[in-house]
Amino acid sequence: MPGASNGGQYRLGVGDVLAITVWDHPELTGAGLPSRSDNLDGQIGPPPATFVIDQQGQLHFPFAGAVPLAGLTREEARDRLAQRLARYFRAPRVTVTVMAYRSQRVYVDGQVRTPGPQPINDIPMTLLEALNRAGGLLPTADQSRITVERAGRRYRIDLVAAMRGGPPQAPDRSAGPAPGQPSAPQSYGAASPAPGQPPGLLPYQGYPGAMMLADGDVVRAPPRDENKVFVGGEVLSPRALTMHDGRLSLGEALGEAGGLNPQSADAGQVYVVRRAQQGDTAYMTGSPGSLNELNELNGLKGLKGPNGLVTAGAHASTAPPAPRGPLVFRLDARSASALALAEQFELQPRDVVYVAASMLTNWHRAISQLFPGELSSAVGVTTRP
Repeated sequence: MPGASNGGQYRLGVGDVLAITVWDHPELTGAGLPSRSDNLDGQIGPPPATFVIDQQGQLHFPFAGAVPLAGLTREEARDRLAQRLARYFRAPRVTVTVMAYRSQRVYVDGQVRTPGPQPINDIPMTLLEALNRAGGLLPTADQSRITVERAGRRYRIDLVAAMRGGPPQAPDRSAGPAPGQPSAPQSYGAASPAPGQPPGLLPYQGYPGAMMLADGDVVRAPPRDENKVFVGGEVLSPRALTMHDGRLSLGEALGEAGGLNPQSADAGQVYVVRRAQQGDTAYMTGSPGSLNELNELNGLKGLKGPNGLVTAGAHASTAPPAPRGPLVFRLDARSASALALAEQFELQPRDVVYVAASMLTNWHRAISQLFPGELSSAVGVTTRP
């Protein structure tokens, strides 16, 4: 793809403006469009002529005629022009300079300081380069869910994990499966997919600067408030919580919600409800204080792996299809070890954390509904001698 991958060398395209100088032949200088720049390469005399690559990818130059230059690097274009002019001049020396990059661009949108198109030039257009040219990310941007759309496919990049050398992220499921890999030059550290790695992952070795963008790519930085976790039930302050760059543990969510209500909560029944999707992973062990899946919805049976991890989906060749219904996890938080486990359990966007009421609380509420006012009156009675 022009401008996308050739070891970082820019490839010319339709609309690019070139300044062309043929040394020792001033009669060719000025034959094109007027140039508003100073002389190039320190040459004395009139400014070099400028030419635009037309819709057919050709450039019209005196004596050389219509020369196809689209898809060539600047050096290749120089050599082709010199080859054409060699029919009329002895050993012509040609200088080609790109005066305006107009043929290729990427689009940066969302939570950046200056959203809009960013032209691709001779500086390799990596993901970080595009974000920096757009003024950088705003504090409201969710750095864990940067998306790149290419050829109708959407890919998600976790910048936080990438900067820490974490694994690439799978494509956004809202765009459907995305087989294949975006192109990226090996000279910039692009990595091939690992054996068994799901298709559609962006190839970079733990650093988004290695990921090359292509003409027409759309980069979007979504706001943080799009990714929320909902905490309800018997907590002191039920609320919707915004994830911190896509990360929020169960322990953090309970803490930000004020913790469990000591008067009404059943610490043994802390639930996480999550919409199950293909490829999800879940902690499923049977020891006390661990996270347990309540039931096997729609025939889901996880495959146990190391460290008690269970994979539900296509990451394992023998795994059954993921269920369409929600996955429900339970935490028995009555022990200190369970609280440590809650810190390790990473929530996902749109998860629902629910703390059930204790049996005594449910009984009290049931009696209150059956006999409104009676229970509170009975509790308030004092016996005098």
